[in-house]
Amino acid sequence: MFFFRILSVQQKLLRNILD
Repeated sequence: MFFFRILSVQQKLLRNILD
């Protein structure tokens, strides 16, 4: 499931932007 991997990456990016 690569989709899940993309979600994880997107969440990490979102967290980076929020931080």
